[in-house]
Amino acid sequence: MSTPVCVANSDNHFGPRVDPSCRPFDFTLLFEDAFFAVLPAALLMLLLPARLQLLRRAPVKMTTYRLAISKSICLGALFTLQVVYAVYRFRAPALHTKLATTSDVLNIVATTAAAILSFVEDQCSIEPSDLLVIYFSALTLLDVPRLRSLWLIPGTDTCRGLWTTIYILTVAALVLESMKKFRILRTLYTDVTKEQVIGFWGRSFFIWVTPLFRAGFSDILSVEDLPETDKDLQGDVARQKLETAWVNCKPNFRLLKAVFRAYPWPVLLAVVPRLALSGFTFCQPFLITSTINYFENDSTEDIRQYGRALVGAYLLVYLGIAISTAVYWRRAYRATLLGRDSELRRLCELGEI
Repeated sequence: MSTPVCVANSDNHFGPRVDPSCRPFDFTLLFEDAFFAVLPAALLMLLLPARLQLLRRAPVKMTTYRLAISKSICLGALFTLQVVYAVYRFRAPALHTKLATTSDVLNIVATTAAAILSFVEDQCSIEPSDLLVIYFSALTLLDVPRLRSLWLIPGTDTCRGLWTTIYILTVAALVLESMKKFRILRTLYTDVTKEQVIGFWGRSFFIWVTPLFRAGFSDILSVEDLPETDKDLQGDVARQKLETAWVNCKPNFRLLKAVFRAYPWPVLLAVVPRLALSGFTFCQPFLITSTINYFENDSTEDIRQYGRALVGAYLLVYLGIAISTAVYWRRAYRATLLGRDSELRRLCELGEI
């Protein structure tokens, strides 16, 4: 039997699946460039200015630049390898797509922007950067199919080796960005709770309450064993924000307007994970339909690969549901607690008048 010949220009279509004569069960390079490279880089560039604006006037909270330098070295190496990869990819006709140059340039720009934000976040924030942790986590996941494609395309040894190294540096950047900074905080900023100094994944899996569960398993809990509440949730701070917003709001729906004006970020930050939860939940019927179709077909090599992909899809969807649910309810309860506590205090003050 003759070996099937790869159809010319097969990777220059959105697909999403490439022609089986080129690679078995793989995405097209154009699809990967659009959704695995351009999209995350564009989202980072869109959100980064707002985060820099919030940190612009924040004081330096760290006693050393050691961690910041480590991050900068890692991102500098990542930037260099991305530039080299872009040059070698430009010279490889098998890797050309309509978005090849765009995706490579955006990746380089995004890495530069991430390096700037990383240094500012390291010095001016007591917690790891949620934006960078989520960005590098997404890249760690999305770069896997891109790396697989390069290993399946013949004659791309240099690009394959470069992208493998880029992937390793991306994982290293994720690890560095996720590190806690409590030990290098200046004395003025050490009065913080465990919840405030851990990163996105630590909060998503509620790691900061693990010692409480361990203590409750082995002994009887008391009030002193409960984790401290951070200053944002304490009554005095919440009440002052509501009072300021109350003065600046008009009489119609005054309380509702004042709450949203006093706590805009706690409310908005609960919307994003809720949208993600809705998206993952919406994927379940499609997964079930795909699973039924899988069992109805005869077993072939292509179908077996389809089954492995289904396992990965189920893992991704249900892990996404678990994480987005945890993040959403944490944000929702914080927003509810802020509003309820300050509203009760405000109502008590009005009653006394």
